[in-house]
Amino acid sequence: MMDFSQAVLEKIVLHGVGNKLKEEPLRLSRSELEPAQAINDLLLRYFLSPFGGEVFYQLAHEEALEENPIHAASSRVFDDPSSFYLASLEIARHLFEQSNHHKIKGGELYVVLLRRCVVEGELVDALGIFKSENKETFLKIMPKSEGYAVDADSGININRLDKGCLIFNTEREQGYKLAVVDRLNKVEAQYWRDLFLKVEQREDAYFQTHSYLDVCRSFVDKVFNDQNQVSRPDQIELLNRSMDYFNEHSTFEEPGFLKKVMPADDVSAAFEEFKHEYQAQRELALPLEFPVSKQAVQKSKRKFKSVLKLDKNFHVYIHGDRSRVLRGRDEETGLNFYQLFFENES
Repeated sequence: MMDFSQAVLEKIVLHGVGNKLKEEPLRLSRSELEPAQAINDLLLRYFLSPFGGEVFYQLAHEEALEENPIHAASSRVFDDPSSFYLASLEIARHLFEQSNHHKIKGGELYVVLLRRCVVEGELVDALGIFKSENKETFLKIMPKSEGYAVDADSGININRLDKGCLIFNTEREQGYKLAVVDRLNKVEAQYWRDLFLKVEQREDAYFQTHSYLDVCRSFVDKVFNDQNQVSRPDQIELLNRSMDYFNEHSTFEEPGFLKKVMPADDVSAAFEEFKHEYQAQRELALPLEFPVSKQAVQKSKRKFKSVLKLDKNFHVYIHGDRSRVLRGRDEETGLNFYQLFFENES
């Protein structure tokens, strides 16, 4: 969780970074900006309002973390804030070198130093890197002696940050703790996250909860499915039990999870085999015990479908007690049917 209610913008510099492939220029400012307090407040809103999720990343590198240019620049600023401007030049040049795809837009690059940020309960400084690429047209209304004049201009919508990241001064040895925003297409996301920042998601409680729930959903999709003679109500029941376990527990423990969700030995064995393959394909190792992130549970819930679709005529939502749903076939009409048993209706 992030809290910016006491955040202070201490330093800011603005550079122009074009598309190198299109031979657009790199425009480097000669000094830091010194905006008025009112503009500072608007900039803080523009930079920080998109950040509020629970997904955190960390900087990475194929060989040595110190070789990541963003990690090196961030460490220099955190160790010596007077190096902020020179570090911003390195960051701008590094971004320019990665801006070599025809779909990448040029724009303004803001590098800022923030004080008094709170991330997961820890008070830290942060280095912010933000890029604006899209301009919007807006109307300017100006009073005149006999009424008003209307004109048009273009500018940046402060409610829509195109790209950004916050590098929090904590966990340096692991690659710092980062929050990342990228609202644009897949190519640009790859260029911003993978080429420029070089980040990977932190394997924290959010990551572990989200990943394990994805294993459950994928297991139903690929193994516990119609092709293996598993009815749709039975699939929904397993998904519901999985979600119930994570909703009801603050700590995940795999033995207890399997006992409650997959009591049948053949199902739990199939799940264990599938989970092993899942981890090998993604090069990750999920622990047998970890804290449950309720934010990850809520986000994953959207992908857990508890609806039974019958042709194009009916949608039946099954939330529990699989024994009250019976499937049959009417020989006279040649149609399948379900019987639903209940006590009350509303």
